[in-house]
Amino acid sequence: MTDHLLSVTFVASVFFAAGFIQGTLGFGFQAMASGLLILLPGLEIPTNLIIPTIIANVWQVTATPSFPMLLRRFGVLSAGILVGSVAVHLLGFDRYGDWRSTFGFTILTMTVATLLFGERKLPLQWERRLSPIVGLSSGLIGGVTGTAFPALLYLAMLKLDRDERAAALGCFFIVLLPALISFPTNSTSNLQISLNSIWQIAPAVLGYFLGQFSYREIDGRTLGHWYKLGLLFLGANLISI
Repeated sequence: MTDHLLSVTFVASVFFAAGFIQGTLGFGFQAMASGLLILLPGLEIPTNLIIPTIIANVWQVTATPSFPMLLRRFGVLSAGILVGSVAVHLLGFDRYGDWRSTFGFTILTMTVATLLFGERKLPLQWERRLSPIVGLSSGLIGGVTGTAFPALLYLAMLKLDRDERAAALGCFFIVLLPALISFPTNSTSNLQISLNSIWQIAPAVLGYFLGQFSYREIDGRTLGHWYKLGLLFLGANLISI
């Protein structure tokens, strides 16, 4: 009973923290929640995140007035994510290897790349050429890890404002949904796992609202740097386990 209570408390705290990060920075829910929940044995991580992450991302997508324009702008990139994630599933690449190590290596690599290149501004004329490549690579990585990491770095280099970046990432997550829903599990059905995660919406939404309330009072740049440093430590830790 005590172990179960501790597990529930840990999971609730993780979703609260991930919701707070999402509400404050406009991104980071999936990486934060996945990276911390993976420390708790027995959870089917990508599938457990489906319903709470849908809530977090769809909320931000629908709250952004410029979303239709962003959808047109990143339509090719979104299509690339869909194609890449479906290809991973059809080829069976999501069924091989150690998900924990793969996720940790991806977090570590992409966080280092973001720290090195995230402050640079991508020339606008490169956007059309790079969008298919970024979309396909994000789909391939997202199909294995559940998170489209390259797209986050790409958007950071395009210098979108917070709300536009959050809406674009929400759109990318939506097109990644087929890969998450069909993600291989070791036990019960993906639908049952997803339904069991419904209670996790409450702490995630609470953290999200607190983050929305706090983000104007918090130095987002400083928080973002601490977040990235935390991901570096987490990625290194997951690889070493």
